[in-house]
Amino acid sequence: MKNFDLAIYGNLILDRVYFIEGFMAGTSNEAVGSYSAAGSTGNMLRAFRDMDPSKKIKIVGKIGSDEDGDILVEKMSDLLKAMPNCSLRLDRSGGKTSSAVILSDVRSNTRTSIVEWGVCRSLAGDDFSVNASWSHLMYLDTLDNITCNDISELSKRGVVSADLCLGRHPQMLKKRIFSYLEHIDYLILSDVEAKSLVQDIKNGIWRSYCAEEAAKILGAIVKKAVVVHSPHGSTVGSAGQSSSFSAKYITDKSLNVLGAGDIFAASFINRMIEGDSIAESVAYAHNNTTTTLRNRGKNEKI
Repeated sequence: MKNFDLAIYGNLILDRVYFIEGFMAGTSNEAVGSYSAAGSTGNMLRAFRDMDPSKKIKIVGKIGSDEDGDILVEKMSDLLKAMPNCSLRLDRSGGKTSSAVILSDVRSNTRTSIVEWGVCRSLAGDDFSVNASWSHLMYLDTLDNITCNDISELSKRGVVSADLCLGRHPQMLKKRIFSYLEHIDYLILSDVEAKSLVQDIKNGIWRSYCAEEAAKILGAIVKKAVVVHSPHGSTVGSAGQSSSFSAKYITDKSLNVLGAGDIFAASFINRMIEGDSIAESVAYAHNNTTTTLRNRGKNEKI
């Protein structure tokens, strides 16, 4: 019997969020509000709290022995108060806590981040040891020390999924990511991340069919399926084939869209754990992400 429904490995990061109404490059932008929050992993945990707080979830990661680490522990602990079956396994052996400055442009429903990476990237070996039915690798492209053997061992225990973070992947990093894919059941990534991974395979040609092409290429490598998502919908690739799912795009409301991809990933995984099909899980993920962002509204903390 598994000890947990889900184990989330990395990416423990402290977000400092600033609301901007109409970001302009090359000049000063006035913040109309700000707050700090547990970043990507916190976003996923927050989504699970709102969907099903009874889920058994283990968060595994590394943070620094610094003030940002103290703040992050406090933020994560606050989230766990409403989730009695969840727990943290944090390594605070030293180093710097990863942090990010987030500019949330509520006029255009976009966000931009500047990340200063710390020890959260250094998970390796025995860190990946939770006995869980489903394991999720948060921001796989930022985990410097993970190996194919680490992911293979995870897959012996249950389902393995992963998402990505970066919108630009140098060739050596792409090569490393591709070496991981055959050990991963479900890859969840944005259309921007998908473009970065596969554009060289298509000789630099990139048109409106980018999601479909990326889904076919990556879906032929992973064990089960890849989900390429955007605010407009998703394309699922499996065994070299692709299928598309449309979503209602938010155009009528100014929103803080921070964490939308994390909410999507958590929603998809939650429904898959419950036994829904991929199509049902993708549809739910879009609907729940949109609902969450709409309920959050403008200039609202998460």
